[in-house]
Amino acid sequence: MGGTSVTNAIPGFYYFAFGIFEPVLALAIFIGIVADPLKIHNQQGPWRVDPPAELSTATRISVLQLSYLSAVVGLTNIFVIHAARKHLASNLPLQETIIKALLWPLLFGDVAHFSLTTYALIGDGWDIAEWPSLVWVGCGIGLYLFVARVAWFAGVGRYVEKRDGKHKRA
Repeated sequence: MGGTSVTNAIPGFYYFAFGIFEPVLALAIFIGIVADPLKIHNQQGPWRVDPPAELSTATRISVLQLSYLSAVVGLTNIFVIHAARKHLASNLPLQETIIKALLWPLLFGDVAHFSLTTYALIGDGWDIAEWPSLVWVGCGIGLYLFVARVAWFAGVGRYVEKRDGKHKRA
């Protein structure tokens, strides 16, 4: 191989970020929302008036369905990344292709999540002192995952077929 000694398309740091941290976070979000959908709903942004004491059926269904999607994303990450590392260890170009197919929609999701959250908060005049801690945590974690995905696509610290040449298959 040429430019790097890394022989995996999803080595240590990336495996932790996308194969452990993000899935555990997604499952924790699911559990937290199922346990107390009202509390999580009411922490999604600042309130100009008192937040609701109970959720309408439609809102409760929407919040629970969004939590389910979070869990599905987390489980998808775990299974796809584990399978790619285990079953494609001797075929790094294909491993890279599979991981790329997983990370593209997640990168798009990072941009959409931040953009839509920002758009929704503009209506409150950007009074960031009023943002609940959940918004700050979401922005921080989202930024971490976005930067990690951009680094992966840039080929930082991982095998890249175009740069590292043809990998010899076992």
